[in-house]
Amino acid sequence: MKTSRFCLGLWKANWLPIGLFFLANIIAFTIAPLILGYQMRWFFDSITLDEPQLKTALALVIWMVILAIARMGFMLTRSVFHELTRYVVGTMLRRNILNNILQRRGARSLGTSSGDIISRFRDDVDLVLQFIHTVGYFGSFFLFCLFGFIVMLAINPVVTWVVILPFLLISVLVTLIKPRIQRLMAKQRDTTARVTGFIGSTFNGIEVIQSAGAEKAVVEEFRQRNQARRQAVVGHQIFSAFIDYLGGSMYFIGMATFLAIAAAPMRNGDFSVGEFALFAHFISFLGAGMKGLTVILVEYKGLAVVTERLESTLTEPQNEELVTPLSPAYTEEGVVKKHEAIETAPRDSFQIFSARDLGYTYPQSSNGISGINLKIHAGELIVITGEVGSGKTTLLRCLLGHLPLDQGTLFWNEQEVSDPTAFFQPERCAYTPQQPQLFSDSLEANLLQGSEISDEKKNHALNQAVFFKELDRLDQGWQTQVGPSGVKLSGGQVQRAGLARMFMKDSSLLVADSPTRALDSETESQFWKGLELKKDQAALFTSSNKTALEKAHRILLLKKGHLLDTGTLPELLKRSNEMKMLWQRQKGKSEQS
Repeated sequence: MKTSRFCLGLWKANWLPIGLFFLANIIAFTIAPLILGYQMRWFFDSITLDEPQLKTALALVIWMVILAIARMGFMLTRSVFHELTRYVVGTMLRRNILNNILQRRGARSLGTSSGDIISRFRDDVDLVLQFIHTVGYFGSFFLFCLFGFIVMLAINPVVTWVVILPFLLISVLVTLIKPRIQRLMAKQRDTTARVTGFIGSTFNGIEVIQSAGAEKAVVEEFRQRNQARRQAVVGHQIFSAFIDYLGGSMYFIGMATFLAIAAAPMRNGDFSVGEFALFAHFISFLGAGMKGLTVILVEYKGLAVVTERLESTLTEPQNEELVTPLSPAYTEEGVVKKHEAIETAPRDSFQIFSARDLGYTYPQSSNGISGINLKIHAGELIVITGEVGSGKTTLLRCLLGHLPLDQGTLFWNEQEVSDPTAFFQPERCAYTPQQPQLFSDSLEANLLQGSEISDEKKNHALNQAVFFKELDRLDQGWQTQVGPSGVKLSGGQVQRAGLARMFMKDSSLLVADSPTRALDSETESQFWKGLELKKDQAALFTSSNKTALEKAHRILLLKKGHLLDTGTLPELLKRSNEMKMLWQRQKGKSEQS
């Protein structure tokens, strides 16, 4: 999205708060100074040394007091509208980015580090809000300068052009160096993202770093990245300070030029004292206005970088998705709106789930799956097996909509599923990946995820996941704090917690990717032997475990992304050499354990 389209989208989505903020700025920094300038001209032109007019002076003081009070009121109003604009626009941008991330297909990565994403949520959105403030604040000063220039030009064109010339030259200079400013801005944002991303990766990989003895190498890498960031930030700050210096010097250059050029017209009587006061008043604001124009131009170039970064965060962004307006959070009566629950199929309606001619190839790769056909009936346990890299995980992700299909169709109870990502929600489907994620919260909150479940269902789910006894070993039981900032659970404990969470959903279709990969052989055997499905429930797991293959109603044997064969374990052992090799390997592992 181009920067101009982005700005127009912001205006269309939030025209009321932004418009009110701009209006308050115009009244406070454009209209009020214009009125004050004309009052000063009237006052100085109406008094003489021979006949001082007390009433005139008193009237001017009263008018200035009234104007000051009114301006203070508009300044306060401007501050209120400024905060309103910040919250509305900031919430809209962050909501749209988060909404896109949450709706992306599960197997699609963010494309960058979590630290960089946080930087975009916080810093990049703040830069957009800063630009809106800059346009409102400095734009109103520039608008005052535009009107002031017209007034000055009508009074004395020669003096006006001589005074305005230094301002124009400095503005042209700033325009010429805008590309350099944009490059510095982009470098600063990129180096900052590299530092924050590296910090996040370091925290996530502390055990790996310690086990490899790589602490010094990590510290050195962090030092180098931070050094690059420091150079980029200092370079950008020096350039910005130079621009500020040019803007600040405009007033002194303009005033000095005015004093030098206005002496002769005043001596000849072509330039009155009131006009002198009006010019001096306008020049004092002229510097701020021209500086504001340069700041707006500089930040507009920086906004191009920010817009690109924000839009690159979106996966498959739709037109204008970044600036989609917020929907009302309250009803007309002031009651908070409640989101309607996702419509799901009745719990007892599942009969069959099937896939026809599924195909998916990873971008810039020949890996994937092709021509997959399968059927899963209620009450069945289906196990997908095969060598490493045969496409087991890819098949699961395609079935659940985590990856976009290149070809093929999914059916639920013989009805086509057009959007698997939206369709496969509890209570239809529950999924456990190879590495379940636990949040920094209590174990109960992680497993229930806001659902209200009876104690009977809780105990059944814990038993199914072979996690009931493990729960008793934790000091605080259900309330044990887990996740990154809580108790460090073992890999097997995390795996079983993820399985327990899946079983608590009581979904029609249970899907798990290598559900016992982190379990010891005894616990793994207990899991498979204790696995029970309801009549209206089915399970689709990937595994090469001996007990799992024996218990499966049917096995899907994959090889290089193709469904090589399907059937029960005895059937496949009779006709498939590939299955025989896998089986012998699993028997050997079982005997060793």
